Amino acid sequence: MEHKQLNEVYDSVINWAKTLPKKKNAFSWPALILVTTAEALAWWAVRTWQWQLWGELAVICSLLVVFLWLAGTVQGFSFWPKSHILTKLLTNAIAPRWIGVFYLLSFAVHIGWLADTIMYLYVDINLYKVLISIVICLTGLTVVVLFFPDGRKPKSNDPVTVFISGMSNVSLPKDNNYSLLNLRPLVRMLQHTPDGDVDQCEMLILLSKINPDIKPVLALLGDTTDISKMSTLSQLELLIKLTAKREFPNKKWIDSMQVTFTTQCDYNDFSQCYNTLVKYITKLDDRNHRLILNLSPGTVVISSLMTLMAIDGDRELYYYSQDNSLPDERRMQQVDKKQIPLYNLLSQALEKMD
Repeated sequence: MEHKQLNEVYDSVINWAKTLPKKKNAFSWPALILVTTAEALAWWAVRTWQWQLWGELAVICSLLVVFLWLAGTVQGFSFWPKSHILTKLLTNAIAPRWIGVFYLLSFAVHIGWLADTIMYLYVDINLYKVLISIVICLTGLTVVVLFFPDGRKPKSNDPVTVFISGMSNVSLPKDNNYSLLNLRPLVRMLQHTPDGDVDQCEMLILLSKINPDIKPVLALLGDTTDISKMSTLSQLELLIKLTAKREFPNKKWIDSMQVTFTTQCDYNDFSQCYNTLVKYITKLDDRNHRLILNLSPGTVVISSLMTLMAIDGDRELYYYSQDNSLPDERRMQQVDKKQIPLYNLLSQALEKMD
């Protein structure tokens, strides 16, 4: 019976933990407050030697920190030491938010505290109190590292998704085989959006200087629109939307989707492409937009540019697999940036720059 009740309590705690905010910083704030409170209580307990009251309160605060750690783990957050967090703290690189400032301040205090306490090991002072001070300091330092806040600015509850991509030269596929149409890797990004009549989705296309012959491709798609009086950009937008509607007929909102083209640039000139695209991305890089980059359409230069732009932790990167044996819904794959040591690569590159 007791075992059953224990399981019920455990399940209740797990279910409650799942209702907590799904933001890491929602755990970082209380963790910092609790560990600071616990350290202050422990300091007073050591000073007055009244462990029965102040020491017990310090232990309760410490247990609450452990509970926060467990609750955050249930929510899917990883509260483990990470090399890049230690690098940030040791180099005084903080998140551009107040919580980051307080964590850096707390880290600096703990480092100074640890250095002073170790020094007292060589002085004729109560060794027992010195060891207690070291344990408290190391415990607090561990909590600061584990709960170091997320420096990224939180997105709004309903950000506009912006798919950013280059655009391959529009041409008829071999043997008029629609499955080989080079516009498909561009529009397949929309598989990550819902069907129906309404969606918050936009496209940003890095425009090349090539002026393609669009009429044959329109004929392949079975469209008879008179494009003779349409601008090149309007023709390209029409082509993108026709292809998208063929791929996703249930997404009724495609006709109203905003498609933005940058100024023209040479797809073989990396600097020009970068300077063109970065102006547009900078304007969109805020809490109201979710940026997803596609590295497949365009030239090798465009692929490398999209990869470079996606280094930012808030941005996502996708590519269209060349494996024809995969079903369409599995060919658009996300790059798992967590598996790539980007911090190490950037550090190495910066060290070798003149």
